[in-house]
Order: sequence, then structure tokens, then C-alpha cells
Amino acid sequence: VSLTQVTGGLDFLVPWTVSRGDMQMTGGLAALYSATAGGETDFDGLRGRVHLGLDWQSGTGSTVQLGAFHDGLGTDYSAFGANLAVEIRF
Repeated sequence: VSLTQVTGGLDFLVPWTVSRGDMQMTGGLAALYSATAGGETDFDGLRGRVHLGLDWQSGTGSTVQLGAFHDGLGTDYSAFGANLAVEIRF
């Protein structure tokens, strides 16, 4: 089985003013084309993907990252996901 995938998109980063540390909103929109050989999948063809997240840095080395995505825009295929990462330095 082989998979070929081509992706093109546009991401953004917006800094937010917070009372402590630095915060940024991140996100983007992408178009993906996937093709498989030797197998059949639900995500062959052209589809869209969108993601949105927040990154916070405390200023003392600790960080929190939160994000979510939806893949499969414009198709019958649909995938959702989320992430949370916390790093505490001491």
C-alpha cells in the first residue's frame, strides 16, 4: 500500500495581550489531495482541513498549548481531533 499526499494552505498567528506571559491564537485552512495504491480509503481525493489553537507561555519557561482540527471539509470523510500539552519547568 502506498499513499501520495499533497497539501497547500495558509496559517495565521495572532498575539494576544495577557496580564502574565505571552499568548497567541493560531489557526489555518488547508487543501489536501490524497491518493492510495494497493488499497482503498475514505480520504482519497481533494478535501479541506481547518485548525485552531491557543499557545500560552508563562515567561518562566512553562507553556500550555491547546488545539483542535476538522479534516474532510467538502467530502463524506470526516475526522476531528484535539490536543493539550502542558510543560512545567521548575
